[in-house]
Amino acid sequence: MRRLPPPLLLVLLVSALFADQTDQLIRQLSSDDYATRKAAFIQLAKMCPAIQQRLLRAQKDATPQARYCIAKLLRLCHIRRQQERVRKLLLDAGIGEREASRTVRMLFGTGRGMRVAALMGIAKGAPKTLPALFAAAEDMDEQAVMQALVLAAHACASANRVPQKRLFWALFERRPKPKQPQQSVNALLAVADLGDAETAEAIAQLCTDGRRLAVAEARIRLSKNPSAVSTLLRLAVDENADVRQQAALCLQTAAAICDAIPLPEACRKWVEKALRGDDAMRRAVAAVVARCPSNWTKTMALSFLDSTDEEIVVLGIEAAGRWKMKEAVARLGALALEARFTKEAAEALAKIGQQEAVQALKHAAFHSNTPYRAPIYEALIKLQKQRTADILLAALLRLKTLQEKREVENYLARLFARHFGKEEEKALIGVLRKVGSDAAAAVVAADLLGQFGSKEAEKALAQLLKTPNRLLVVKPYCLMRGAEEARKWVIRGGMESFRAAEALAVLGNAEPLLRLSRLQESITAPLKEAVRNAAASAHASLVLWNANPNEVLSLKKDESLYTIAQRLAKKHNLLLRTDLGLALITSKDNLAKFVATTIHNDGSLQVQRMLATVVLDGGSVEQALGQLSSLFEMRVAKEVVGRKLPLYGLMLQVRVPDVLRLISAAGGVQIRIEKGKLVVEAEN
Repeated sequence: MRRLPPPLLLVLLVSALFADQTDQLIRQLSSDDYATRKAAFIQLAKMCPAIQQRLLRAQKDATPQARYCIAKLLRLCHIRRQQERVRKLLLDAGIGEREASRTVRMLFGTGRGMRVAALMGIAKGAPKTLPALFAAAEDMDEQAVMQALVLAAHACASANRVPQKRLFWALFERRPKPKQPQQSVNALLAVADLGDAETAEAIAQLCTDGRRLAVAEARIRLSKNPSAVSTLLRLAVDENADVRQQAALCLQTAAAICDAIPLPEACRKWVEKALRGDDAMRRAVAAVVARCPSNWTKTMALSFLDSTDEEIVVLGIEAAGRWKMKEAVARLGALALEARFTKEAAEALAKIGQQEAVQALKHAAFHSNTPYRAPIYEALIKLQKQRTADILLAALLRLKTLQEKREVENYLARLFARHFGKEEEKALIGVLRKVGSDAAAAVVAADLLGQFGSKEAEKALAQLLKTPNRLLVVKPYCLMRGAEEARKWVIRGGMESFRAAEALAVLGNAEPLLRLSRLQESITAPLKEAVRNAAASAHASLVLWNANPNEVLSLKKDESLYTIAQRLAKKHNLLLRTDLGLALITSKDNLAKFVATTIHNDGSLQVQRMLATVVLDGGSVEQALGQLSSLFEMRVAKEVVGRKLPLYGLMLQVRVPDVLRLISAAGGVQIRIEKGKLVVEAEN
């Protein structure tokens, strides 16, 4: 047998002696002699709580008198363990040794008032003292514990240390029934995790007033904690109509901030029930579902595409685009053919951006039932795929009317402003040479070549000048060759001279066009309408900057636009300038401002020869620039929105830089081209 070291042997001997002594004292608790029992009880009390296990073993076979004493000793063991436990938890919470000991003495004293005061003192230190509070509460009455928990909840909320899950459930389990006082509900909600489905279900068990308070609390928290929408979804299917209505109103504002908040699977049953409610409820809940990134919400949002409610269909379309749902492409392609959903469906397909989405957009662009194609073209431009130009060029040939082809021209120009290479030029020249079979498409191709083409395009245009179709290409050819070539064609006369005069106006001398242009009918209207209609009738540009827009004018048939411009300038004591890319009537100071205005371009868009048409009726800056939306993506500063633009008339096929300069000067805004976008800001 191995010999034990002396120290260990000593410990074992002492333990054995202690055990024998303890057992002897426990047996003495059964003695008939009171003094013996009392002395044993006192000795055993000094040993607590170390002897707790021996007391528990002895309790089973003890006499009634001994069991009574053992029960008191076990209670003493519990109290001493609790004292040490609470003291240690207070120290861990940062409470000083002296204060912790004092609090423990009060907490386990004999007077209820002192004990309650100690418990409240611990509660005030929450959330650091929460473990100590829960330990101390085990030996207090329910009323005192509830008061302490309410106080702790407010302390946590004041320290912005919420939610506190354990504290919430402690408050919930002790809530008064059937109705809870407002103070109790406020405390419970202050520490609730409103994004937790289990918590939301518990809140739904509060009284009606408590549930109303829960809706208000969720609304307050939404901006900082969007996950509170989980509680709103539960209350949206509440048994009380008023609670449901309030929750639905909150959900309407919650949708915009739910993009990054996944909803727990437990919310699904509430959502399904809410979607069977009234219109307002269904739409509010659907808006939230469509924005949440959970797998089950994505699947549900996909089902919205087959809804009979148009608003919910739109929400489904937006969700399909937001989450790039490839499985929705076929349905989106069909919805793009319906006028109600064309814009949203096209945008969603652009966001999905895969080959199947491009095919769906192509099908919609070519389909005869497509109600309007601008959103389709916009989506194709956003995709910035190599095939976008091919699709738009194919649409140019497939569509039948000149108006439809001109719409395609705007988006081709926008695309070519970013990139125009040899392949694009070759394709346009190919369309131009098919003038016999599609003259309208050839006109569009010629105009685009005039804006973006190289020497190769110039040669192709020159060849057509020798054919009976030369009228189609005079203007773009002159734009490429310059003002001198345009003057030659103006002198020749005929319809070609009119096209050349248009080119000359674009190049900076509008006077020949003004002299050639005449009104097709008599016009009597307020100035802002008369000037615009006159310019449109004569197919030329004429703009007034600052004048009385309500003055009534009478413009006679067969009067040239040049005569009208002179008369207007003289009547209002203004200057007429025809060398600015358009005919402009304004003051000397305004002219100086216009001439000094520049449009900064970082080179991301080639707009020097791009042409645009803008109607001016004294509206706002963003309204005028909005007419260029087919050519540009825009970013308009908030301070520019609503700013008036004192311009009246029509800019017809004017160079884009001149259009932007005039709007910038007259509107008091700064315009620049940056990273492929038109940026509009207020002047410093």
